[in-house]
Amino acid sequence: NGATVFAIGSGHLFRSVDNGLSWDSVGLSNVVSLSARGHSILAASSCEVYFSADEGTTWDVLSAKHPFGKFCSINLVAVIGSRFLVSKLPVVDSTGPYNVIHYPGTIYLSSDNGVTWDSVYNKPVYATAVIGEKSFGASSVGLITLTDSGWRAANSWPSNLTITNLALIGPDLYAVAYGIGIYRSSDSGKTWFATESISTLKGRDVHTANSKWS
Repeated sequence: NGATVFAIGSGHLFRSVDNGLSWDSVGLSNVVSLSARGHSILAASSCEVYFSADEGTTWDVLSAKHPFGKFCSINLVAVIGSRFLVSKLPVVDSTGPYNVIHYPGTIYLSSDNGVTWDSVYNKPVYATAVIGEKSFGASSVGLITLTDSGWRAANSWPSNLTITNLALIGPDLYAVAYGIGIYRSSDSGKTWFATESISTLKGRDVHTANSKWS
């Protein structure tokens, strides 16, 4: 956001207001995810979700009003247009050899800056991307898209492959399929083409920097 830059280091969230020349902690710890759009900032630990409307000067603890379930398993937050997203990983709760409860992963959405939330999907997402009015999520069941009624599987995705990362490079959307390779779409997710195999990377440790894969 202009000269304001955020970074996560050793679980702490830091902010620079001079394009990275100097840094100060904003007082949040154990941070696992961060998302920004305009002046709105979402940050999360595995247990708590924080929101700032003033580029990190002050923070509201959204999870104090909505605890997002019993267990601390938040893996991702995202600002998608005017909506907030919180994703939680599945949890297995075992209180004895014959009492094991499986809690599915969940996606929550809020359309009112985190005042109220709806559970919209029963699996977590690992990354999100937005092209125009279309929102995409990377999940264990493949590519999902956000509709008015919640997240749905994208019919255009070539197969039921786990996606670990999404990235926008220019007009193109790239998706990393776990253990398979990188797929590219140049028409907002309508069609997909395999680019190159990254089986040696197992679909992990792939990032973008200056619009290039590394």
